[in-house]
Amino acid sequence: MTKQEQQAPFTLDGFEHSVGDPACPDCWEAYPRPHGCGGLMHAAYGGEEGDRDEWLYTRCDRCGESE
Repeated sequence: MTKQEQQAPFTLDGFEHSVGDPACPDCWEAYPRPHGCGGLMHAAYGGEEGDRDEWLYTRCDRCGESE
């Protein structure tokens, strides 16, 4: 993966996240996290169910898998 590809943005729930950026400014708290494939798992706020039961949209910037 080239340096340009590593920093190319991708959209997750309307927010642009940077591929390969361990300090992605658009990620939710404590993200991105290392993923088993070698990529980074990015996250965006998804919503809230009930009494503060929050859920997130997640996607790995390498393999596309979600948590």
